[in-house]
Amino acid sequence: MSASPSREFVFQAFYHAVFLNEEFYSNKVQLQAVIENLSKSIEAPKDHTEYIYDTLLSAQKNKTQIEEIISNNLKNWKLERVSNIDKSILILAISEMKFIEKKTPVAVIINEYIEVAKKFGNEKSHSFVNGILDKISNQDI
Repeated sequence: MSASPSREFVFQAFYHAVFLNEEFYSNKVQLQAVIENLSKSIEAPKDHTEYIYDTLLSAQKNKTQIEEIISNNLKNWKLERVSNIDKSILILAISEMKFIEKKTPVAVIINEYIEVAKKFGNEKSHSFVNGILDKISNQDI
């Protein structure tokens, strides 16, 4: 199984912002410019444009609240110690699970972000992401 190209692109776009320590979009117009620029080096899936916009805007808008949710679900660990890759994956997945109205089944979201973690994270990322997402998926937020 592999993650959808749309989720991989969303991760790469969001991580790009985290890596550069930027909050570079707050609306679809700004985000469109970012996606067009990023598409010069990473191919953006054309058939999931609305999903890409909705997920990135939701993650950006709810990032602080999601980071608090993550922190509350870490055991003997601080958010600052979580890699930017794993944190970005968690933020996107939680945003999609808890803050976006058009619901993809939670199991699909978790499975696809585990695949993103396998591709972009370290050898333990997928287990870490799976544990946190599974825990959060059962909570009302």
